[in-house]
Amino acid sequence: MHAKGTVTQINGNKALIIVDRPTTCGGSCANCSGNCTITNNSIEAENPLGAKVGDYVVIETETKSVLFSAFLVYILPVIFLCLGYFIAEYMGLEEAGSMICGFILFIFTFLCLHLYDKKRKKSINSKIIEII
Repeated sequence: MHAKGTVTQINGNKALIIVDRPTTCGGSCANCSGNCTITNNSIEAENPLGAKVGDYVVIETETKSVLFSAFLVYILPVIFLCLGYFIAEYMGLEEAGSMICGFILFIFTFLCLHLYDKKRKKSINSKIIEII
């Protein structure tokens, strides 16, 4: 995956980059009545090209890492929601009880992901591939 952004800080061989996020109106915010707020993400990336503060760069992120993270955040909780519901239903609980058990397992999944994220030392690998 590729993204563009501006280098804001250099820390040794790493650069802190503010990544541009596309707006829903495609960048023509003056003509849009959506009143959306533009938020940007900061990413720490390897700096093999020696980019300097203020440079506009293209960064590359491993697609596998991004897809795995998306799976953990978006798909895994839904799987556990359904699993909790069906296990509770199999154990003989009424529909409301099954829904509550599914929801509890859904929340539990997010708590486990939060703990996993805190414990995980490895971040998603990104590196600068081009200075524009």
